[in-house]
Amino acid sequence: MYNIHSQEIARFKLIILYTIKKSPEPIDNISLTELLIDKFDLNYFLIQEYLIELLSNQYVSELRDDGNIKYLITDKGSQALDYLKDILGEKEKDILLNLFNNQVEHKEQKEDIIADYYLKESGEYNVNLKLIEKDEILFSLYVSVPTEDQAKLLCKKWKENPAFYHKSILDLFI
Repeated sequence: MYNIHSQEIARFKLIILYTIKKSPEPIDNISLTELLIDKFDLNYFLIQEYLIELLSNQYVSELRDDGNIKYLITDKGSQALDYLKDILGEKEKDILLNLFNNQVEHKEQKEDIIADYYLKESGEYNVNLKLIEKDEILFSLYVSVPTEDQAKLLCKKWKENPAFYHKSILDLFI
């Protein structure tokens, strides 16, 4: 019975990892939880417990965007998912792929300004600044800063005037 229980726990954690990995954009806790309850009939409290374990073991990282926490799969999480992919059933993978493919198809074609950051293992913050138009990345920059306040300031300034900063950075090189 212990092995069956351990396999079920592993399967649930892999479903969480796979969902985070296949999500077309970083996913927040509410969206992740609702999706897993709706599509896989998982228990809310188990989802939260497994997510905390995945975060503490660095299979998943948190991304902070204007105070909202979203989740990204780490390299360690991707490796574990690749190694243990046989535990996850094709039916489960298909459910998520179909769901996310439909979301991408219905997404409006517009310009997206992305500014988010996350805490790295080193204690510094990695800031991601992107300018996307019609699902094509026009500009992407990752910058490492020592404090969360600096990360927030970079995100704020980027969102206020991305065209100015995009042009200014290009002017430095061209």
